[in-house]
This record gives sequence, C-alpha cells and structure tokens, in this order.
Amino acid sequence: MAKSSKQKKRQRFESRPVSVCIDSSGLLRELPAGQALEVARTFAKSGHYGPAAELAVAVANQVPEFAYPLNLAADCYLRLPDLLAAEKAIDAALGMDKTDWSTLRAQASLFRQLDRYDEAISVLTKAIKMHPRNEVLYENFGNLWAEIGDYEKAAHSYSAALKCNPQATAVMRLKTDLPGVVLSAREVAAAEKMLRSADISHAHRCNLHFAIAQTSQQAGNFDAQIQHLHAANTAYRATLHYDVAHESTILEFVRSSFKASFYSSKHEHQQRGAGLIFIVGMPRSGSSLVEQI
Repeated sequence: MAKSSKQKKRQRFESRPVSVCIDSSGLLRELPAGQALEVARTFAKSGHYGPAAELAVAVANQVPEFAYPLNLAADCYLRLPDLLAAEKAIDAALGMDKTDWSTLRAQASLFRQLDRYDEAISVLTKAIKMHPRNEVLYENFGNLWAEIGDYEKAAHSYSAALKCNPQATAVMRLKTDLPGVVLSAREVAAAEKMLRSADISHAHRCNLHFAIAQTSQQAGNFDAQIQHLHAANTAYRATLHYDVAHESTILEFVRSSFKASFYSSKHEHQQRGAGLIFIVGMPRSGSSLVEQI
C-alpha cells in the first residue's frame, strides 16, 4: 500500500539526525529524531516527565517543522504540572498546524487544568468536528464532562469513543465508573469476546472485568458481579510488581535524611524562617475494598 504524503513527511522527520542528551552524563549523542523521541516516550511512561519534556523540546528545536515533539513535551509539562511551559509548547504546535488533533487535545487539557471549562469544551467540540472518528478526543470529552459533573454527557462521549473503538477497555471502565451508567448490550458482548482471547493483557482484562461487574450490579445479577470482581482483582494483582528491597531502600533514605537535627532551631532552614514539616500519611482505611464486598 502506498504511503500518504503525511506518512512520508513523518518518515523523513524521524530519520533526521539530532544531537541530544539522553542521560545524566550531559554528553550529546547524535540519533535519528524518531529514536530520540522513543527515548522521550520511555522516560514519560516511567514517570520521568521533566527529562522527557526536555528531550522532546530539544528534538523540536532541531526539527522545527513537525508538531509531534511539541505535543509530547506539552503532555509531559501538563503532568508535572508546568502550565506555562505547556502553553508555550501548545502555541508553537498550533502555529504549525491548527487542525492537529493531538495539539487540540493538549490545549483542552490545559484549559481544564486552569478551570477554563467553557474554552476546553469549545476546543474539543471543534476538534471532534474535524476528527469525528477519533476515540481519544471523545474519551477526553467524557473525562471533562465527568469532572464538571454532567454524567449524562460524559456517558454519551464514552459511548461515542467505544463506537470508534469497541476494544477501548479503559473507556469501558471509565463509563461504568459514572453513577448509574452501564455498558450497552453491544459493549458487553464486545467485552466478553475480548475476555475469551488468551492474548489480552492483565491491565485490559482488569478493566473489562470491572466494567462488566458494574453492569452486572446494576442489572441485579450479583453472582456475576462477584465473579467479575474476583477476576478483576486477580488480573490487577498480576500487574503489581512489589519489591521489598526497593521499598526498604526508599524508607531508609527517608529515615536517614529527616533526622531530628534537620528540624532543630539551629538548622539553616529554621534560621531563614522556612521551617520544615515532615508529614506522615495515615494507613489507608480500606473503604474501596469494603465497597466491593
């Protein structure tokens, strides 16, 4: 199949060499832009949004005619959150392409974080008109409506996302997390079909079982609800990778760093009038577990 002009443009962009720093050494390395962005995505997936954003901006500065690095940077800045840097990246991306769905989604997320809900709604409405088959835009619209408290519109947006992609398991779970909202018969059938596949990941399996459990509860089928809750929690446990040694190292670092002398009146922070407070969280109550029993 022949590649579209947009695909060819992206391929040319990804092959362009860029000089970037990808570790703490400070040394620059020359990599294809696509490979440098893959490193940035890896940083972001592991929660290192600052380095990911810096790397994406470095690529954008060297290959300025492509919006994707700026969109990646904006997403990372929004998670930090550094809203001024996010706005700068979004404005630069919109200067290249005012119709790019990813840029418009990031702009709506920015407005949402700033509590400028009317502007966020306007941006997503415009984006969906231009990209009516984009499930991510509908999912973001659903999240926005849910945050505002309009659960009917949130459910409608999530349903639209599932029409675009019936296998969007995260959207199924988001939809059934809304008060009194369940999956349609068609969506339940799609979920059950996916569960019969041996290739589905634990995370997707967890989403599907929780969504069907909520739907079963609303239908009064409590036996099915219990079975799916058990399966959902089993799948969720398989996604956890608790390392006692790693957690012990973190706790030891905290213990050794926050000694009594750190809070003494003679400490430099106290002398500057910037006293430190160490907050210890209470154990979790288990209310989420009780809710499922």
